[in-house]
Amino acid sequence: MNGKRIVFFMCLLLVSAAASVWFLARSAGDGRTRQGEAAERYLRAVYVLQSLGGPAAEEKEDIPSRIVNSDQSEDLLHHSDKILVLKRSAEELAALGGIFPRAGLFEAYARMSLGEHEAAARLLSRYVAENEYRPAYYALLGDNLAESADYVSLLLYCREWKEKDPSCNRVRSRYTLAALYKTGSCEDVASRAREESACLGWEAEVYAAGAAQACGDGESARRLLQKAESAGGDAVHIQRLWERLRAGHPL
Repeated sequence: MNGKRIVFFMCLLLVSAAASVWFLARSAGDGRTRQGEAAERYLRAVYVLQSLGGPAAEEKEDIPSRIVNSDQSEDLLHHSDKILVLKRSAEELAALGGIFPRAGLFEAYARMSLGEHEAAARLLSRYVAENEYRPAYYALLGDNLAESADYVSLLLYCREWKEKDPSCNRVRSRYTLAALYKTGSCEDVASRAREESACLGWEAEVYAAGAAQACGDGESARRLLQKAESAGGDAVHIQRLWERLRAGHPL
């Protein structure tokens, strides 16, 4: 009797062990399947965005031929409603942001194409904070903050940008002066325009002229506009920027 019990328990242990091995193998297989499906979704969304053009097309991402030639990709690329395709791509990338580090960057590109500049700025802000410095991403962040008229954040990121790379950057200089023009005093703009003139040239003189006009000093404004022309500024371009500044639109 005891021998039968021992055999019974041994058989029970073997069955239990086999079941455990089968369960673990199946769980691992399910995990690989889910990971593979997530990768397919991510790569398809990226491929579609890059095929539609814009800044996403400048990014390097290895897209396998199975994604390029798939029916799902073809259906999306030939869909008559490109806005719907962009929204679907953005949603896919948003869902995958915790898995693929660059999903947030590509989602930002999709949001930009949709005109959702505040959402794009939030995504780019997170991306530049978590990744290696690249001036192109700060420029894109500046574009979206400017489009959102978030001049306070634009000024903060321009300062951070300059700390990372103090070399001359005309885009950063322009955004810095535009943000100060909307958020600072006329004295602040005039002071910063002098600092940025070596990099921005005649445009800095026009911003300084706008600041002088805002401070009630029309004579200084006229002199600075003349200085802008002497610095190589085209009269038409000077006039356009001057009119934008007087209308409260510094970009």
